[in-house]
Amino acid sequence: MPELAATSTAIDSVSSYRELPLFFASASGALYGVFYAPDVGGRQDRVLVFCHSLGIEHMVTQRMEVLGARAAAKAGFTAFRYNSRAHGDSAGDPKDITFTDLVDDACAAADQARELSGAAQVILIGTRFGCLIAAAAIARRDDAAALALWEPLHQGSEYFRAAVRTMLFCLVAQGKRSAATVDDLVKRLEADGVLPVVGTYLYRALSRSAHEADLGRSLQNWGGDTLIAQVQRRLTLSASNQGVRSVVEQRGGKVTVALISQEPAWSMLPLVRPQWTSAALLAATTEWLHGLE
Repeated sequence: MPELAATSTAIDSVSSYRELPLFFASASGALYGVFYAPDVGGRQDRVLVFCHSLGIEHMVTQRMEVLGARAAAKAGFTAFRYNSRAHGDSAGDPKDITFTDLVDDACAAADQARELSGAAQVILIGTRFGCLIAAAAIARRDDAAALALWEPLHQGSEYFRAAVRTMLFCLVAQGKRSAATVDDLVKRLEADGVLPVVGTYLYRALSRSAHEADLGRSLQNWGGDTLIAQVQRRLTLSASNQGVRSVVEQRGGKVTVALISQEPAWSMLPLVRPQWTSAALLAATTEWLHGLE
């Protein structure tokens, strides 16, 4: 049984669900998670597992994942959020983690979620870099019922290059100008093993191991129900997201598209509203969950 992170279970007096904070075991040691369970009824055969992004993106998006888990519980679904190693309250050293480690943690979280809920299948919900982790976990498992992609990254290198671009943008905004390009700084990360960026650090082990991560390739054998939630200002599906849609549909999967007209600052915390939320995305995800067979 997991070790409780609190002496009592938090109960929402209005929405009729329970939140259970806990620690559970992964290969890296103790990981922190929160289990969300409706008090009565609901879908007990499936449990949602949220796979988060990294660094500043994790900080920007974690509130939305909390709201997503609570919305799912209100809709009758059990759900599980966790912090992968070296994130939040979980054990681990960020300089040592690799992409494979993050996928291992996602699988450990899925196993823990199934044990707590008694569910036979999992529904994975990835956010940004977490979509790459969720897709790689699906490629390993045979118990995935559905997949939701919240503004997915399609290549592992995208996260690192975006973080470097944001750092250079912030320098320009401060009236400074770096002689180094994005490519120069990525090479510096490879040479030095660590690179400071806005609000966090990038590490060589993860950058190197995630470089070949590819969303479409991980999903090439996936034919399950899929939600692609594009969080951008554009009015049509991007070419990358359309490519993933085609990959899943070619395998017989049903793809639902939600176009969320927002453009969050993924790689830095805005001063006025530090954490991103979207009522439209919550509504679209809840509707999609209700429509699953």
